[in-house]
Amino acid sequence: RLIRALSEHLDAQRGALYVHRAAPDRFRFIAGYAADGNGVECPDFAIGEGLVGQSALNREPLVVGEVPDGYCTVRSALGEAAPRSLLVFPLVHDDVVRGVIELASVTPFDHDRVEFLSSVEENICIALRAAQSQAELKALLERTRTQAEELRAQQEELHRINFLSDIALELTGCGYWHVDYSDPDYYYQSERAARILGEYPKEDGRYHLQ
Repeated sequence: RLIRALSEHLDAQRGALYVHRAAPDRFRFIAGYAADGNGVECPDFAIGEGLVGQSALNREPLVVGEVPDGYCTVRSALGEAAPRSLLVFPLVHDDVVRGVIELASVTPFDHDRVEFLSSVEENICIALRAAQSQAELKALLERTRTQAEELRAQQEELHRINFLSDIALELTGCGYWHVDYSDPDYYYQSERAARILGEYPKEDGRYHLQ
């Protein structure tokens, strides 16, 4: 919604929003306006790499009046054309580059449109930071839920093992269950013991330890 609103307000026919990710240290494409292929044409950039990375490095807007051939195209139902101007704007807040906006237009970007982005830069950065914090919290909650489920499964398994161990000790004392230490990979139990433990009774009463 953000990149769409900015693109339409600034009369840009294409737009891309990149957000900084610390691991790895790159600017990741997260949203586009009239972009093709779900971001296929919008790769990630390291600081200093490409126009996006260079704008982040310099912390200054870049206005390109002569767009290189094949850089991108503006498409519609009636045809396509190359943009005449690019605006690459770094989003800086609290001395940190939070992201980069890249816009393409068939008309030149003037000073007023650059100034508009400057006027809303802080609000955009705050919104990006809030969204990132929400995503991090969601991921943390998911990890906590997964860890809780794993712990519960481990506790249930430990309870089962302890329960079976207690039963085995009682059955051993009654002569229903025993381990022949000359054959330590197997144990022997009576038909009654097998039924108590929920196992299929075997004629020889010999079971593999698992």
